This record gives sequence, C-alpha cells and structure tokens, in this order.
Amino acid sequence: MFYGEKFESVNAFIEQLHEYIYYYNNERTSRKLKGMSPVGYNANIEKSLDLTMYQTQLKEVERKIENLMNAICDGFYNANSQQKMLELNEAKDKQL
Repeated sequence: MFYGEKFESVNAFIEQLHEYIYYYNNERTSRKLKGMSPVGYNANIEKSLDLTMYQTQLKEVERKIENLMNAICDGFYNANSQQKMLELNEAKDKQL
C-alpha cells in the first residue's frame, strides 16, 4: 500500500489513507463479492431485501382478501365486510 513511500506531513499521509480507503470500499472489485465493490455488494443486498419485504407484504394482503372472500361466500357477510374489502384492495393497489 504505502511501503517505502515518504510523506511530507502527517496530513499528507492521512489524506492518502482516506483516498485508499475510499478506493478499497467503493471501486475495488472482488470475485468473492460477485465482481462488485463492497459498497456495491451491500447496496445489491439491500435492494434484494426490500424486494423480499415487498413481496411478503403483498402476499399477506392477498391472503387477507382471499380469507374475506371465503367468509363472504360462506355467508358471513356484514356491513364491515365491504369496508374491509375496500381497505384491503387499497392496500394491495399501493403495493403494486
């Protein structure tokens, strides 16, 4: 890294060190990280987690709609059923 290099001052060394740390975390790629930099790899993981959470929330809303539809078909319809169905459909539309 800095082997054999002479620096004019401590501040010059610190500046070079910060530049190297930035390179190491943001620009350097690694086979272990699927050819991405550490920062890029972490961003990719976060995006995957967001998608998984979104899919889980959508499935939950769809399950509630299905359960409510089954209850209505089984004769358990009441005034609250229609309002609940509207709320669930709005929640589903927000997910999409």
